[in-house]
Amino acid sequence: MQAFSAKLDPRLRQQARRLQQLSALLQRRLPAECLGHFHVAAIRNHTLHIITDSPVWTTRLRQLAGDIVDIVQNNPVAPVRHVQISSRIHYQPVRPPARPVVQRHMSQRSREHILQAAAGIGDPALREALGRLARQGKPSPGKTSPGKSNSGKSDSGK
Repeated sequence: MQAFSAKLDPRLRQQARRLQQLSALLQRRLPAECLGHFHVAAIRNHTLHIITDSPVWTTRLRQLAGDIVDIVQNNPVAPVRHVQISSRIHYQPVRPPARPVVQRHMSQRSREHILQAAAGIGDPALREALGRLARQGKPSPGKTSPGKSNSGKSDSGK
């Protein structure tokens, strides 16, 4: 049995690829704040149709309409002279992949220094924030406690 995409008209697949390429071009060239909030839906009669995920982004992209035309006007597929922007509340844009979570490490000595600093601070909110910082993360790999190596012998005798 053939995949559904294999049954589609090749011209339709080619048009979808072109629209994705234009979306990607705009995502790269417009301000980063707009990233993931819109996609190019169509090009008809020299008008680029863009769909956003909320009216807020529709307004923001309308403010950038001149820049959008400048970016895509040399499109070899269909020259663009106008931009039409609308929102679809239920539109779920493809979000850029989340950045990988980096596990931070903190030595026991650093934790103790932070806790000592927190103890001397009069502002309770700052003191609590420093306490949370000292409790976060994982201990540094290969470290046991201050002044000791992995073998349990004191570093002071070396």
